[in-house]
Amino acid sequence: MSNYLVDHAIYSWNITGTEKCLYKDVKEVVQKMLMENGGVINVNNTALGGDPCPNTPKSFAAIIGIANSEGITRKICTSVEGVNIDVNISGEIIIS
Repeated sequence: MSNYLVDHAIYSWNITGTEKCLYKDVKEVVQKMLMENGGVINVNNTALGGDPCPNTPKSFAAIIGIANSEGITRKICTSVEGVNIDVNISGEIIIS
């Protein structure tokens, strides 16, 4: 059983405001990644299933439920591309 439940996860927000690109729903990819990587999300084009908006900076956002002995805590994770997000069971989020 997974301790993580991804409510929403999107990739490809255009932070420059100059290009029109759709966001990519990566909920299923992130759910699988959390289960297989021990709570680590790799925020990059390869890990998230390709580049939905070439030649533009991208961002990532997710709402993730973390189950522990006290119930479920929901966290909002946001970052730019090119980082790893460690969502550990204690509810702490570490971006590296």
